[in-house]
Amino acid sequence: MSEFLTTRWSIVLAASGSAESCEAALARLCEAYWQPLYDYVRRQGYDATAAGDLTQDFFAHLLEKKWLDGIEREGAKFRSFLLRSMQWVIADDRRRQVAQKRDYRRTLRLQFDREQAEGQYLQEPATEDATPEEAFDRQWALTLLDRAMTRLRLETRQGGKELWFDALCGFLSTEPGSGDYERISQQFAVSRNAIASAVKRLRTRYREMIRYEVADTLVDAGGVEVEMQELFAALRR
Repeated sequence: MSEFLTTRWSIVLAASGSAESCEAALARLCEAYWQPLYDYVRRQGYDATAAGDLTQDFFAHLLEKKWLDGIEREGAKFRSFLLRSMQWVIADDRRRQVAQKRDYRRTLRLQFDREQAEGQYLQEPATEDATPEEAFDRQWALTLLDRAMTRLRLETRQGGKELWFDALCGFLSTEPGSGDYERISQQFAVSRNAIASAVKRLRTRYREMIRYEVADTLVDAGGVEVEMQELFAALRR
């Protein structure tokens, strides 16, 4: 799966920003998870333009490798690191109230689509009682699930089963309605039991893909199940 270059947060921390490969690894992780940060900044009261500027400047500053030195590695999560770091940036921005925005973008190696970020933010309005931190965790979970789904689609496409995936992917998170399996079985000229078995295998593989994505954001792979429970809980809020 060459389109999914896996970069684990543990590898980034181990390198401690000492090599270009570390910077590239960190950039790939940031490219995967900028949407939750953008949403968080928006829910702190910044408009779309200011949120885009602050998020972009945040990544530029982060990729200068000034914040990795001395980070506590024991139990560190990329999710927690990003949120805590952004909270510092917002607090600093509000203290300074600078008249002229700092410009880190001259050295920025990571870009994101501001219109896409705003569009996705508007599609996921926070409930009235949700805190910005809860909204961040929810968007993080949605981003992770989307990446796992993309990874699964890529795998099935490489296996020549993309049409099969398109027909069954809707059952990864929902149960089939009356006649759904029968309809698909007719489409592919296989038995209903074959469809049910294929959905079961696809769900298992999807969960494995989710585990891969979660593991990439943790130092200790033993914490994957706990992190998954926390993120699924965020989706239920």
